[in-house]
Amino acid sequence: MTRTPVDQAKAIAAEVFEVSAAEIKDDDTIETLSNWDSLNHMRMLMLLEDRFKTTIDTEVAMEMFSILAIANWIETQKSS
Repeated sequence: MTRTPVDQAKAIAAEVFEVSAAEIKDDDTIETLSNWDSLNHMRMLMLLEDRFKTTIDTEVAMEMFSILAIANWIETQKSS
């Protein structure tokens, strides 16, 4: 079964934040997840770059402060 971009984003966030993916909601953001600080944001970006074998532009990285924004980025990687 193929996971949706939202499920992938939640799984990556869960790995970085050391919580269960079930604890992360689709609409969670840097403001709603207590473990989502600047250091973990960078760790998540690095993990995304590693998993998708790409680099994330700084401008894009500064917009990826929600699970849905990360899912949207994952979706663009699938179409690349």
